[in-house]
Amino acid sequence: MDDGSPVASGTRLRTRHQVADGGARLFLSFYDSQRQEPCSPQQVSPTQWRCLPPNTVYTTTFSDPACSTPTLVDQGIPACERPGYLLVPPVEPVVMCPSPSAPRLYSAAAASMSVNAIYERADGGCVPLPQPPGSRAIVATMEVPLTSLVALHEEQAERGPLVAHFLVSDDKARQLARLTLRDSGVEALVMMTGDAGVFAPFANVYVADTGKDYADSSCTTEVAYSFGTCSQLTPYVTVFDEVTACGVRSSIRARGAELTTGSGFTKVGATCMADATPNKRRFALGPTIPLTAFPPARLLWLGTGALRVQAQVDEQGRATSGQASWFDTVAGVTCTPELLTDAKVHCVDKRNGMSGFALFSDAACTNPIYDGPPPMCGTRTVPFDVFVAPTDATGNIDRCAGATLRRAVRRFTGAMAFVKDPATQSCTQVPFTASPNAYETDLVPPSARELVTIVTD
Repeated sequence: MDDGSPVASGTRLRTRHQVADGGARLFLSFYDSQRQEPCSPQQVSPTQWRCLPPNTVYTTTFSDPACSTPTLVDQGIPACERPGYLLVPPVEPVVMCPSPSAPRLYSAAAASMSVNAIYERADGGCVPLPQPPGSRAIVATMEVPLTSLVALHEEQAERGPLVAHFLVSDDKARQLARLTLRDSGVEALVMMTGDAGVFAPFANVYVADTGKDYADSSCTTEVAYSFGTCSQLTPYVTVFDEVTACGVRSSIRARGAELTTGSGFTKVGATCMADATPNKRRFALGPTIPLTAFPPARLLWLGTGALRVQAQVDEQGRATSGQASWFDTVAGVTCTPELLTDAKVHCVDKRNGMSGFALFSDAACTNPIYDGPPPMCGTRTVPFDVFVAPTDATGNIDRCAGATLRRAVRRFTGAMAFVKDPATQSCTQVPFTASPNAYETDLVPPSARELVTIVTD
């Protein structure tokens, strides 16, 4: 079964990939050929997986005083993102851990309806949550049995020091869900530095980079903490050595014995104070474990064209459950597939974005000024792309329409700029206070960015 591929088609579930020229492929979801809709495996109970449609939305509200008809308040949901299904949790007391019962799935009406109140379950009954008159809500139409969706189960395959956990359907479709370390059974998390890294344990006991925990009233003996109550705690501790906008630097330590003597302590400024946070468990810290003790990982570049896929693999080149991403080798940036104004999907740099146009550099109000925040990490190099989200007539972002891509080409240093009146479309000159982050922009045609298509195998 384990041929190194993270996914495979079955007779009913077919794989869907985003594909670029040059052969690079990125798994998107499955396609249920019987129901004729995409789907993705989701755990619906501790013992049950089903392939749910991607337009499924979780909700806990209802349209009737008996709390029998699930509903979702429509706060301007774009038409292309309107849910087709509503997923409702089981009726049972609130618990901290995942429910042992499965939720219920309902198909949703194609159009929203006007409501004056919605309801939610509370204290064993059904209570109203008033809504402004004329509010819109998406209402369930009929229940969809979970048994009508493809069921999946877990199968394992050893990969040397790792174990691959696949979700497999009866028709033999499969998707790699996670990797674990064979010696401990702990889930493995890829930690990369450049093109190399390791499969380190995904520990659920921590040492934070700030607000650290201590065992003593002088705040000298550092300890680890966890809120884990639903699953077995790992024998490892994740230490967040440094967390910045540029990334996270962490290390791994062994977990020591649990501390049971009174509450722990934490520092507030320079003051050591008792910390009686509910359900917080504290553990002694064992020795640091060198990252070289864990299986090695590396970055593999897939494809031969301008767009490549960055995939994390083990020593034998087998794909892992780590995140894969698109990389534009011409622009030298990670990119995201987005619908543009030509009604096609292109891979674009979204690090710098804006919605609508507030200021323009020309008297015709055709060249918008980008005046965004400085980059969170590193320095900004001109020119750079600006992703312009489409807006509707009210100024709200319309994710169903094609976005525009512009290119920031030079700093804007003028003392005057221009604004457009949305009602009259007239362009008026206004004073402008110089900003170090203001740039003039040129329009980028969609064809200038690489095309991505969706293929069902």
